Amino acid sequence: MMKPQPEETMRLIAACAALILTVAPAAGQMPSTDIFVADLRIDGRTIDIGTPRNATARQGYDNQPWFLRDGSGFLYNADVGGQTEIFRFDLGMWTATRLTETPENEFSPSLTADGTMLVVRWPADMSTGALWRYTSAGAPIGEHPASVERVGYYGVADDAGLAFFVNDSARTFKVVTASGEERTILRGLAGSPPQHIPGTRAVSFMMPADDGQIWIHRLDLASGDIERIAPRVGETLSYAWLPGNMLLMPGGNAVYALDSAQGGEWREVARFDGADLASIVRIAVSAAGDRVALVAEQP
Repeated sequence: MMKPQPEETMRLIAACAALILTVAPAAGQMPSTDIFVADLRIDGRTIDIGTPRNATARQGYDNQPWFLRDGSGFLYNADVGGQTEIFRFDLGMWTATRLTETPENEFSPSLTADGTMLVVRWPADMSTGALWRYTSAGAPIGEHPASVERVGYYGVADDAGLAFFVNDSARTFKVVTASGEERTILRGLAGSPPQHIPGTRAVSFMMPADDGQIWIHRLDLASGDIERIAPRVGETLSYAWLPGNMLLMPGGNAVYALDSAQGGEWREVARFDGADLASIVRIAVSAAGDRVALVAEQP
C-alpha cells in the first residue's frame, strides 16, 4: 500500500502528458460507436458471454451505457446534431427514448437510489463542466452540491461520497465525502471514470506507472491507502466490476477476466467475429450480473 508523495505525483503527471484525452471528442470528430447487449452468466470463475445484439444500430456516436438497477434497460448518451443527449433503452421493448433536450452536452448518466439522474454537463463550447442533477424523465434540476470544477468523469461510492476525475491540465483525482469535505488524492491519472468496488468502501481508478504502463488502482476511502490491482489489457480505459472481486475488461474483439483477490493474469473469456465488434472500447455490467453492454467502434 502507498500514500501519494509529491515527487511521485510529478512523475505521474509527466507520464500522463502524452495522453491527450478529453471528456468527449469535439463535435464532428466523435467516432461512430454502437452499444451491444449480451447475456452474462457467472458460475464461480466460469464466465460465459452470450451473442451480443446491437441495441443502437445507427450511424453516429452512442456510448456510456449504465444499466438500470432493476435490469429493465440502460441509460446512455448519443450524438444528436453535433451535441450529446441522454437516452433510455428498454430491453423488453428493444426501443430507445430520448430523455434530455438542452443546449448543453450531457454525458455519463446514472440514477441515484431516489431516482434522481446524475449527468456530467458541459456547455456547447466545452469550456467547463459540472455534475448535474436531473429528473429521471430528463428535466434539469441544478448543479450537484458536491460537484467540482471541470468534471470529466465521476463515480458514486454509495454513502461514502463521490469520486471525480477532473478534466484539467493536471488530470486530478478528487473525492468529495458525504459530509462535503473535498480531498485531492492524486494528479496525473488516465482518463477513465472512478468506480465503486462492490462490497467495499473503496474506489478504483486508472493511473500510469513510471514506465507508462496504465494500471487499475484501488483507493481505500477510510485509510487513504492506494494499491495496484492489475495492468490494463489492450488499449482501452474501460473495465467493469463483478461480484466477488472479479474484473472484466475489453481488448480488441475480446473480453478478459481477472480475479483481483487472487492476483494472477487476465484470461480471455469471450472473442467475437465480425467487423462490428472488432474494436470494443467500453464495457458495463448490470447490477444483477446477468447482462453485459459492449461499446464498439464501427467501421
